[in-house]
Amino acid sequence: APLVIAETEFLKREIERYWHVAAERIAVVDLGVDRQLFRPRPVAEARAALGWDPDATVLLYVGVLDRTHNLEPAIRALRETALPGVELHVVGDGFRAAEYRQLAEGSRTRIVFHGRVPHDQVPQHIAAADLCLAPYDASAFSSGELGYSTMKIPEYLSMGRPVASVSAGRTRMLIRDGESGFLFANDVATWTQFLATLPARARLAAMGEAAAAV
Repeated sequence: APLVIAETEFLKREIERYWHVAAERIAVVDLGVDRQLFRPRPVAEARAALGWDPDATVLLYVGVLDRTHNLEPAIRALRETALPGVELHVVGDGFRAAEYRQLAEGSRTRIVFHGRVPHDQVPQHIAAADLCLAPYDASAFSSGELGYSTMKIPEYLSMGRPVASVSAGRTRMLIRDGESGFLFANDVATWTQFLATLPARARLAAMGEAAAAV
């Protein structure tokens, strides 16, 4: 092939190193976001349309339920922690869906699974959230770093929602810790600590404004 397209500079270096492709034959083309579809929208309007609690602090995950995206630590932390007014909404499907549903049974914090929704309805679900999750499992990647160009984080940010994710590879370029989101280890102990000091909705909304400017 005369040209190889990589999603990130990290992948370009990996292709050059392991596939022995000359750097001048590799072009980096990042994934794009449709900012007409993924744009800031009022929380109250989205929740009214979906029938969600207007006063809850809503955490949201959108995406495939697979090994790369590991919701287990967050669900375990929520299950064991009583957080009045806090809810986790999971949008998407995958081979870990049944495992997550079983794990969430008896949770002391409300956890709702919505399954798959049409793509044009995804922005409305994101708009209804206070904080969006991108709980990657960096160990799923051979290098231990998130090397590809994640779609969910730019879409979350584009809609003006702060993001909680891991500090690995691509995420460090997209999320400013404490400003447009949070970067921390994706394990039960860290999630439990984070939830114990979960910022108020007003603070998350202010962070969302910073996120929209990314």
